Amino acid sequence: MMPKEKTETIYSINKEISHREIEGQILLLRPDDHFLYTLNGSGKFIWLEIIKHKPVSTITKNLSRRFNIPGEKAVGDVLRFVKDLEKKGIIVKAKNR
Repeated sequence: MMPKEKTETIYSINKEISHREIEGQILLLRPDDHFLYTLNGSGKFIWLEIIKHKPVSTITKNLSRRFNIPGEKAVGDVLRFVKDLEKKGIIVKAKNR
């Protein structure tokens, strides 16, 4: 079970990040490094949910349904993914709306 504050977190894309979808993959470029990040599969799915400003709890439920995986695995996958993107400065916690 996720703590409530984590489930209700909504993320936004860092405005300095360039991102495009090309041939079914999401390509990400940070202005401060020389790496091109690519997302496909579940990473792409989570990314598109983040763009829609969905809370982590909704992303988790949708991921579980879309890929037919147990809820607890989806929770872990989503939390690891957003934590990694946040650590890299690719996404940020959204301000209260």
